Amino acid sequence: MFKKKIFWVILIISITANILVVCLDTVPFIWPKIERNFLPEKTLQINDNSIKVILNQSIEMIDTHNNNVWSDPKGFTETLYSLYVRKPQKEFKTYNYPKAYLYYGLSSYLLKNKDSINLSKVKLSFDKLLNSRGEPTFNFDKVDQVPFGLTAINLHKVYGDEKYLKFCEVLFNKIKSLQNDDGLILYRENGLVQLNDVLGMIVPFLVDYSEYVNRPEALLIAKKQLEFYVEYGVDKETYLPTHGIDLRSNTKVGPTNWGRGIGWYFLGLSHYYKATGEFSQEFKGLSKTLAELRMENDLWSQFPGSSSLFDASSTTMFIYAMDIKGELSNKKELINSLFSYISHDGFILHTSGDTYGINDYSKSFGTSELSQGFLLLIL
Repeated sequence: MFKKKIFWVILIISITANILVVCLDTVPFIWPKIERNFLPEKTLQINDNSIKVILNQSIEMIDTHNNNVWSDPKGFTETLYSLYVRKPQKEFKTYNYPKAYLYYGLSSYLLKNKDSINLSKVKLSFDKLLNSRGEPTFNFDKVDQVPFGLTAINLHKVYGDEKYLKFCEVLFNKIKSLQNDDGLILYRENGLVQLNDVLGMIVPFLVDYSEYVNRPEALLIAKKQLEFYVEYGVDKETYLPTHGIDLRSNTKVGPTNWGRGIGWYFLGLSHYYKATGEFSQEFKGLSKTLAELRMENDLWSQFPGSSSLFDASSTTMFIYAMDIKGELSNKKELINSLFSYISHDGFILHTSGDTYGINDYSKSFGTSELSQGFLLLIL
């Protein structure tokens, strides 16, 4: 009798373990490949109704957390461990740049189109991020969270609530506190390598905040970051930025053709260029190089020039940055190409996952709040 019980216990444990391996390891690894190669997604055609589908999906997306690519599938043991530490991971993913740029894309699109009904929905969601005194309700400890300030500026333009400007002041003071002896804001405090990511995280906010509340100091801080990167991190012939700069020797490290990294640099550069007209050579030079690195469908990959797999994040960031002054002559053609990657339910597809570090990039692709936000900025 005892041996029979032992047999059933071992059998149940074995079956449970095998089910977990299939669910947590095999399916997450193999399903994206099946989906990409054998189950082509139905996509939208450009018309007013499809724009509404994209908009409605984006509004739903701001309060959901389960439709976005972040990291590559993990093995069985690592997945179980990540479930154990899920709470801090969830907070990190929720209050981060993808969500921030989705809010910004939505608020900018709705402002432009005078859609007060949907803007009130975005406001209701965004207001959960700050209290009545403008203090963040989340743990604000990374430059990745600074882009939330772009939406606060948009909302203040419409509603005039001072808590939005107080929130922006909190962000600005945090940025100032992170300056090192050379006036640089590092991607991570006390880091030995500066990443081009930081330019897309802080420069757009610094530029817009400076203009909106007349704070020249914010613009000077933004210029300092760009000057350093242009001098030490940008190729002088192609104007492509390297992913990182070793601060001990000011040596370029990492690739110059990581698409989203180019996008982060281009994002900061374009906002500053639009406001001041400075860095014109770098802006126009990079635009020309990227035009030469397009794929056959006129869009861009995760690694322009050395990859042919479309990446929604690099593509949408490039189009937005190039069109910062509304002068991109082939924008309509680019949007036409882009729509072949927008699903029938309003998601833009094929965004590469979050990066682990220099020369360590995700191989996973999926939907993302980041690309969804930039799609709305383009539209």
